[in-house]
Amino acid sequence: MFDWLFEGKPTVYLLLGVLGLILLVLWWRSRKKALLAGVVVVALLALIVFLLSILVPTDRKQIDLSVREMAEGVRVRDLNRSFAQISEEFRRGDWNKRTLRQHADNALANLNIKEIRTWDFEVDEVKRDGNKGTAKVHFSVKVVGEFPGSDAFYICRAEYMLDGDGKWRMRTFDLFNPAVNADTPVALPF
Repeated sequence: MFDWLFEGKPTVYLLLGVLGLILLVLWWRSRKKALLAGVVVVALLALIVFLLSILVPTDRKQIDLSVREMAEGVRVRDLNRSFAQISEEFRRGDWNKRTLRQHADNALANLNIKEIRTWDFEVDEVKRDGNKGTAKVHFSVKVVGEFPGSDAFYICRAEYMLDGDGKWRMRTFDLFNPAVNADTPVALPF
């Protein structure tokens, strides 16, 4: 509901900064203690927003962490760590979580994949109803390894679901090549 407040959005800090600056200028001109107290209150609000942005685990932060955990699992060659972020309900075409794991194991062994880099993470939509939820996200991804096409990056559009244990996990994904056709999914190289 108020996730925007807990995510350290620059707009919140900008608004608080402008308000604080206005109060500071007004205080400077009039030297009224109430205006100086207002500056202090705005500074405390900014501090509270900052602390909340660190301490409150929003849906967006949890999904972003899930993407990072998958990439880190590949980097340290621990696919159990990566697949802990994949829902048991995962489906991509005729693949389920088990077949995706088989393909990932083969790719890690045969394509000499070193790491997966992700950036530009964005949440497009989050729908939550109590303990159930779905989310659509997109981010840029590059698989670093020794295989043809490993120099390209892709846009990953993924759907997440809130599993019964309260963790966000990937339900499905598609990769798109922004240099060729950003609307048609590409085949996986494994």
